[in-house]
Amino acid sequence: PLRRQRQMCKETGFKETFDMPAHKWIAQRKSEFIYRDLIASSKSFADIAMQYNLSSQAYLSTFCKRFYEKTPQEIRNSSL
Repeated sequence: PLRRQRQMCKETGFKETFDMPAHKWIAQRKSEFIYRDLIASSKSFADIAMQYNLSSQAYLSTFCKRFYEKTPQEIRNSSL
């Protein structure tokens, strides 16, 4: 599937292939990985923020609120 997506991007462009600009797709994918780490790992919020190149734990909270309307702690607690 990835090879096919790469070929489609070359032929039609990223936005046409994924139906959104590249920066939004990247942010969405990052949010999915962060969410996964919040619910499936015991990593600290600082470690998660650092792993995904966020500037601080405070920005991790802002990021989660923007994508999920929940704080990192709320996301982690909802998985229990």
